[in-house]
Amino acid sequence: MCCIVPYLFLCLWCDKKNNISINKKTNMKTRGIKMLIAVLAFTMTSAISVNAENFFFDKKEVNGKVVESMKYVIGDDGNYVKQLKNDFSYDADGRLTRKVTYRWDDKKEKWIPQSSIDREYNNRTGTMDVSYSTWNDRKKEFDVPTERIIYQLDKNGDFVSANFYKEGDKEGIHIFSAKKAEELVAAKELK
Repeated sequence: MCCIVPYLFLCLWCDKKNNISINKKTNMKTRGIKMLIAVLAFTMTSAISVNAENFFFDKKEVNGKVVESMKYVIGDDGNYVKQLKNDFSYDADGRLTRKVTYRWDDKKEKWIPQSSIDREYNNRTGTMDVSYSTWNDRKKEFDVPTERIIYQLDKNGDFVSANFYKEGDKEGIHIFSAKKAEELVAAKELK
């Protein structure tokens, strides 16, 4: 985007200087359209620049794996302040096993846990069990998971299907991948 604005400005300047137009009516329309595009491009570039400067992430890696990620945003005083932090844990195979999200509390000046996403892998059955829990501030621990997804994986570790459970569900909702759904549709059409 940043390169478009100077290019459009250059195009407008060249047209004006060289007057590369057959008639004045066409030239005015062309210039008007080019000016509109230039203004829109400049506005979009400005918006993107502002958004890019409103926050940033700081990541800490160990052995090529992100173990901590912190999000900073611009505070009321114009300085960057802490907002969110994620801690990541991995198993011996390098697979993500836990992500804990924290929110920064300015008054207490400490990180307050918000949620936890835990993953359990079962190589024998080819499943990955993902559960989501929220922090219970009164008990000072994570509550029983409120959501859970059990993924069925193929031999390559790719998604085949999943069952989604919310708190209180016994059967869950079965979700097929697009690939698996296409295979089922094709199989039914052949019969």
